[in-house]
Amino acid sequence: MPAKWLIRQVAQRLTNQKIPDLNSGLRAFRRSVSLPYLRLLPPGFACVTTITLAFLSNQHDIRYVPIHYAKRAGVSKFHFTRDAYRYILQVLRMVMYFDPLKVLMPPALWLVVIGLVKGVVDMVRHPFYFPASTVLLVVTGLLIGSLALLSDLVVRSRDGV
Repeated sequence: MPAKWLIRQVAQRLTNQKIPDLNSGLRAFRRSVSLPYLRLLPPGFACVTTITLAFLSNQHDIRYVPIHYAKRAGVSKFHFTRDAYRYILQVLRMVMYFDPLKVLMPPALWLVVIGLVKGVVDMVRHPFYFPASTVLLVVTGLLIGSLALLSDLVVRSRDGV
């Protein structure tokens, strides 16, 4: 399904790890390792995704074992319009919880760079005139970057999970 493929690609990019199957229902792990993450589990089917991302974000060893299984009988309960949005939000929430710089810093840097390039172009075209949109781009990028650094500080100062 394209939505699940896209979400897996986002999760792989944000965790810097290859994830062959993000939402397989078959997991085996020690109870003691998973207990700190139980409070992060959402209601519904995203719990296996959440535990996978929590383990990957905290450098727990994960081993994927290929299995052979029969083709699905019946219809998937995953609805693109309703569930894809919740699913991608859960992936972003988990990465933000463990490493907010990966989510917030790229857009912040892009906004600052675009604003600076636009500022240079504006200066060449109209000396000493900065449109509000140029200032808004740079300030927005700086605010998001500050939020990213502050979020990272909060995550790093947290004890445990």
